[in-house]
Amino acid sequence: MYAKRTQWDLNPNPLSVKLEAFRKEGISYLDLTVSNPTQCRLDFPADEILSCFRQPADLNYEPEPKGMLKARQSVCEFYSARGYSLDPDQMILTASTSEAYSFLFKLLADPGNEILIPTPSYPLFDYLAGLNDVRLRPYQLFYDNHWCLDVQTLRDNITPLTKALILVNPNNPTGSSFSEIEYREMINICKDYQLALISDEVFMDFPFEGESLKSFLAESEVLCFVLGGLSKTLALPQMKLSWIYASGPESFLRESLSRLELIADTYLSVNTPIQNALPKLLALSGPIQSMIQSRISQNRNLIFDFLQRVPEVDYLHAQGGWSAILRIPWGLDEDKFTLTLLDKDEVYVHPGYFFDISGNRSVVLSLLTDVKNMHRGLEILGKRIEGFVESRGK
Repeated sequence: MYAKRTQWDLNPNPLSVKLEAFRKEGISYLDLTVSNPTQCRLDFPADEILSCFRQPADLNYEPEPKGMLKARQSVCEFYSARGYSLDPDQMILTASTSEAYSFLFKLLADPGNEILIPTPSYPLFDYLAGLNDVRLRPYQLFYDNHWCLDVQTLRDNITPLTKALILVNPNNPTGSSFSEIEYREMINICKDYQLALISDEVFMDFPFEGESLKSFLAESEVLCFVLGGLSKTLALPQMKLSWIYASGPESFLRESLSRLELIADTYLSVNTPIQNALPKLLALSGPIQSMIQSRISQNRNLIFDFLQRVPEVDYLHAQGGWSAILRIPWGLDEDKFTLTLLDKDEVYVHPGYFFDISGNRSVVLSLLTDVKNMHRGLEILGKRIEGFVESRGK
């Protein structure tokens, strides 16, 4: 009766079962995974945001497949302040980054074709690929004091069916970007195998202190699509607007834009009010991003203080984004540990296997967590680990 593409395993994992039981019983818990910025007790400039939508033009509808020109221009101006000179004709607006991926999969891949994705990474790709009838081929990021690209594995995973290489820059949840050597390697790989490059840069505005992130915007050597959007840039996921910026050799670029425009015209998913509001919303990026950066910095400092008190835990170095990965001591199974932490201590963290982090020793925290909750959660986490270390030494 149903399509094979929706034959997912819908059985809940033990953590989800326990969380549902907590909700039904009204049991509160410290959630150190919350990454929805609207649920993180952040002090948004609410009046200024809401005032962006009080426009008479919202009552008119004049659909433009790529998105309204003034909206696309405002995104280009946003990047201009960051040193990039972009052409609004090379931009397509979408309702979400997920939709942007779907448009690009439809553009680049026939059913059964393959897309390269990084691992560890966010599990959303599995569903997006299945819904678009394409296959994923993972390439490995490995950790050696920092996250590195396994270039040989990447090349080995390319087949005649491979159509595109996805980068998440910085990656989620590893928070890793790329060295100049890795950057060149990926460009060369795309040239050698005639692959399109998709660079998901939704977290690009959030480098950690002392770190620099290198964008693929305006890449000219290969066909390249850079993704961004309001869900991260302004921490406003409910506003539902993202974008694709296309660049590359002229022979590929114009054809790609023409086809993307027709795909976008088929859906016309971006609503008028958000496009009218976009110039004013992007003007608020400074204070909103400063607020987010402050929260991230406070929570990272709490984590670093925690590491001084609990030296058995390691922090996996990252360059940006909204997540932190902690490596727990040898002998602790991350699945059992996270379930015990929730069941006994009412603290919720993500186990590393949620993101295909190897080693069975990782937990993932959200750096958007309310600071008081992060402080309390880390105290409990530390006591649980210290108890394990003491019992192991006996």
